[in-house]
Amino acid sequence: MKLVVDRHSDRVLGCHMVGADAPEIIQGLAIAVKCGATKRQFDQTVGNPPPPRPRSSSPCATRCRSPRRRRRRADAVPGTRPG
Repeated sequence: MKLVVDRHSDRVLGCHMVGADAPEIIQGLAIAVKCGATKRQFDQTVGNPPPPRPRSSSPCATRCRSPRRRRRRADAVPGTRPG
């Protein structure tokens, strides 16, 4: 995260953030900027991180695991060959 700060007044003029959850975090920061928060107030504040994303939302969780499960089931059945 980057903050744009006025050197003379220590007032935060704007902020910038990149990341998957940036839009949610920026909403909270926008309120502080609009209220005239200073850099010192930002430094003294502890923010709550957004909740973790569900594991199933990962593309690899759906694509990478499916073939492995099929192979395990084939191996578990007597008289069949994995393939």
